[in-house]
Amino acid sequence: MAKFEKSVEATIPALRRYARALTQDSEIADDLVHNTLLQAIRSKRQFHGGAVLGWLYAVLTDLNSDRLVLLARQPTVSSSRSDHSSDVKEPVAGGSDIESALSALVDDQRTALLLVVLEGLTYREVAEVQGVSISIVTSHLAAARGAIKNILEGDIAAHSLAAAPQPQDLPVRPSDVCMPPRPASSAFGRIAEINSKRDHARF
Repeated sequence: MAKFEKSVEATIPALRRYARALTQDSEIADDLVHNTLLQAIRSKRQFHGGAVLGWLYAVLTDLNSDRLVLLARQPTVSSSRSDHSSDVKEPVAGGSDIESALSALVDDQRTALLLVVLEGLTYREVAEVQGVSISIVTSHLAAARGAIKNILEGDIAAHSLAAAPQPQDLPVRPSDVCMPPRPASSAFGRIAEINSKRDHARF
């Protein structure tokens, strides 16, 4: 096997990790990696040296962007419950809040964040992968980190509110519970008896 093919083969674990974090779907990720490797082998003459992995990151990112554009153009078709059984996404690492926050990001922001945080690329390398300037990469990263922070803080606040004890009916006063009813005094009883006799005397 030629040196180029060996270099490409060595990138498969990193490509698969990146693709799964990018799509949050193992089947789609494997398809992206497969198509990336095919395109790399077919287009090896276009590779003019440098880091093979960085070039393949760019190929995979472009393929995923094309996939999202095509997906957005497809009409939404309602289907039965059984039709959805094969489309259930497989979580990358157990379906965490971080994954949910990542999925809410704009594609360019998510790509830049994953390449820096997950794959350890420099801003310059990410700029080369995305075909943009370093300042745009910086802007993407700042927006992504801010969005994730807001999403996670919102989730924490929601969980805290849900876990808070619900207000209960106000308890009966301790004096109403613990103290027995106080009997009327004998003086009050005598006054009531006298008034009653006076009323009967009038008639």
